[in-house]
Amino acid sequence: MDSHTLVSRPRAVRITKVRDENGQAKSLFFRDEFSSKALPGNFVIVWLPGIEEMPMNISRIDSESSVTVWPYSPGTNALCSMKEGDTIWLRGPYGNPYKILGNNSLLIGSGSGLSPLLALAKHIASKKLSATFILHAKTEQGLIFHNELAKTCEVVTATTDGSKGRKGKASYVANGLIANGKFDVVYAGLGEIELRMIFETAEARKMPVQFGLERPMLCGVGLCGSCSIGKYLVCRDGPVLNSEQIRECFAELGVFRRTKSGAIVPVKDY
Repeated sequence: MDSHTLVSRPRAVRITKVRDENGQAKSLFFRDEFSSKALPGNFVIVWLPGIEEMPMNISRIDSESSVTVWPYSPGTNALCSMKEGDTIWLRGPYGNPYKILGNNSLLIGSGSGLSPLLALAKHIASKKLSATFILHAKTEQGLIFHNELAKTCEVVTATTDGSKGRKGKASYVANGLIANGKFDVVYAGLGEIELRMIFETAEARKMPVQFGLERPMLCGVGLCGSCSIGKYLVCRDGPVLNSEQIRECFAELGVFRRTKSGAIVPVKDY
């Protein structure tokens, strides 16, 4: 079989350890040949037979890789209850990853958008390049990966309620740093409304961006169309889109998205 067919065949992997992150998040570690060769921004489809199939960013890429999970659905609740030795099914990795540009990067992440950026920060550090990471959560309890990130780059902590670090949304803190104009590229994994605000600021500074988008995703291989934004499919053309691609779908970014039925709804109502 060719490599694409092999990657897309569900395979069982055993959980080697479970790490409690800050708040409710948990990282599940496993050994998987395909995941160990992924790049930051690639994702896998995690399948729990009889429960749910879920797209998940890879948070650590090594001989022992990981996905980081928050409990919010039947599938993620089940994942968060798993123990060392339990089995999950994977297919992938899929998608287009982040690409390193320039010598000095700004990374901005919150929630599930943090996972691929942790892998990216480590990749940037391995190239002996500089990076600043805005680590954001609504409250202090939601901040994860701080100690790992602090070993690789400068970390700016921010919370919406001001309980830790700078007070405000990630986009507010990011736009203040972008205005200084010292970064070569902006990488971000946030909600689309905040990505839209950051893009406008970066465009004014002629600063390239790469955004990791999250939209409803059923197949993961570009067949179902549930993750479309403009002319792009997040699973196939993303999940990382660059400045040129964001310009082309900007009219929809943070404005509209699709439900599982394909209906177009305002992002704020989703």
